[in-house]
Amino acid sequence: MAMMLKQSTAVDVLIGPFVDLTNGASAETGESPTVKLSKNGQTLAAKSDVTTPTHDADGYYNCELDATDTNTVGTLTLTVAASATALPVRHEFQVVAANVYDSLYAASGTDTLQVETTTNSDKTGYTISGTKTTLDALNDVAATDIVSGGAITTSSGAVSNVTTVATTTTNTDMRGTDGAYTGTPPTAAAISDAVWDEALSGHTVSGSTGKTLNQLKEGIISIDGSVNDTSATATTFVTNLTASTSGFYHDKIIVFVSGTLNGQARHIETYNGTTKSITVSQAFTSAPGNGDEFLILATHEHSLGEIADAVLDEVLSGHTTAGTLGKAVADIEADTNELQSDDVPGLIAALNDISAAQVNAEVDTALADYDAPTKAELDAGLAALNDLSTTDILGMAYESTEDFQDFLRLTRAVLLGKTTGAGTGTENFRDRADGKNRVVSTIDSNGDRTAITTDAT
Repeated sequence: MAMMLKQSTAVDVLIGPFVDLTNGASAETGESPTVKLSKNGQTLAAKSDVTTPTHDADGYYNCELDATDTNTVGTLTLTVAASATALPVRHEFQVVAANVYDSLYAASGTDTLQVETTTNSDKTGYTISGTKTTLDALNDVAATDIVSGGAITTSSGAVSNVTTVATTTTNTDMRGTDGAYTGTPPTAAAISDAVWDEALSGHTVSGSTGKTLNQLKEGIISIDGSVNDTSATATTFVTNLTASTSGFYHDKIIVFVSGTLNGQARHIETYNGTTKSITVSQAFTSAPGNGDEFLILATHEHSLGEIADAVLDEVLSGHTTAGTLGKAVADIEADTNELQSDDVPGLIAALNDISAAQVNAEVDTALADYDAPTKAELDAGLAALNDLSTTDILGMAYESTEDFQDFLRLTRAVLLGKTTGAGTGTENFRDRADGKNRVVSTIDSNGDRTAITTDAT
């Protein structure tokens, strides 16, 4: 029931509790609430009294209202918007006329309720004035006693006057709480716990906070579960999941939220719908404990094998950026195709038709043009070849500034190295030691590489 306020009368009201915005339970005692009022559903506006509410105790604040704030009979709604630290607060009061308020709450009955009765014929009004009469006493008075005693007089069959008694007695038999809750009100902490422990699945009203939170949860987390295996390994373990379709959680991410693996995440290689077991593509640092809890995220991640297949199945014609592995392999393929298109058998047949005289003439010309190296030149050349090291060979540039060693490092990273960022638009191929990104590829929505950054150092 809304608290009653006396019309056009200044009053102090207790508002709150103001509780912590994060946990919804801790009392906030350092607020400077800005109070707004709505009279009978009209537009919210700042209260007329300029005094800022001050903290009383346990997150409750004393709020002063002046006569202007309470000048309208009806519902008075008081609100305080959420601050940087506290949740919003809302109260409703019922503003009543002065004589109504005084008849109910004045210490010595300084006013009375005015009651108007009418007849069924001429609607002429009659007024009953005076203080309240004890209900018990009224229940014991017969109608004949009332009329004959002169307390009530009639005119043409209708009540014309009621004479009240001077004093009333307290009725201890009528509690006025039939059906009302008479226990101890719940604490702010109990209310907060009830809110946070509420199951989200039952909240389906469109636009509600409960449904929004449920949708967010479903969009981020597929399901939560726990290990149900006393013989679990770092790669395979039985769970308490109930899905009976094998592969149901294939290519999703599992994250442990309790136990020694708390915070560790892995890619799910397979899910067995019969045994309810999960196998991850890369081993955890240790086997999970029986009962350890985990989340399966509502996201999809390709396995290393699938990524490798996609790389090797990539069409080379779309890779034209100089210096990239795709361009290098495409060039090799083009040279190979060119050799295949040459008329090698025809060339061989043409050689068979050359006469001895033609061969001798060509040989004579070649010998005449040939500048044979001297012994010293041959010795120097052989010595230079003997001095070549593996580093010299690997360091020979094959395209622009890249050498053969760079090519091997970049190729190994793409074909055999670990990957990160798959499906995000930026895929990284790691070096053998998993210490750096060798190749960083920017992937558009069509799956095409739009930019490549390499590090062969």
